[in-house]
Amino acid sequence: AEQIVPAGPIVSVINRDGDTEVYRSHLEARKYPIVVLIDENSASASEILAGALQDTGAATIIGTTSYGKGSVQAVMPLFHDDGLKLTIAKYITPNGRSIDGTGITPDIVVERSPQDTTDVQFETAKKYLEEHPSL
Repeated sequence: AEQIVPAGPIVSVINRDGDTEVYRSHLEARKYPIVVLIDENSASASEILAGALQDTGAATIIGTTSYGKGSVQAVMPLFHDDGLKLTIAKYITPNGRSIDGTGITPDIVVERSPQDTTDVQFETAKKYLEEHPSL
């Protein structure tokens, strides 16, 4: 994320006690337009990146709403090979949005269907970049 998100916050992680850790980028400028494709299978780290790029205006997000996994979890080992998964923090985008349970809504919504003979989201991204070749 530090290589493509403009200077500023990438994501904030707020733990159960309310303590916040902010992860930042120090990138000065981007040189080219960026399009990110997301769908209902985009989760966690991919949502953090898409949210940071969307909030900073560094990319156009195309596709369908992402999964909505905006929580940080840790596994506490139990007996044998068992474990207990605990939510210990949540992710917040640079503009303060929680993605947990809601996901990232694309700037351009492009639904797919089983009848599609091409990747309509990819084709939309290509067309968008052809129409917006520079920043």
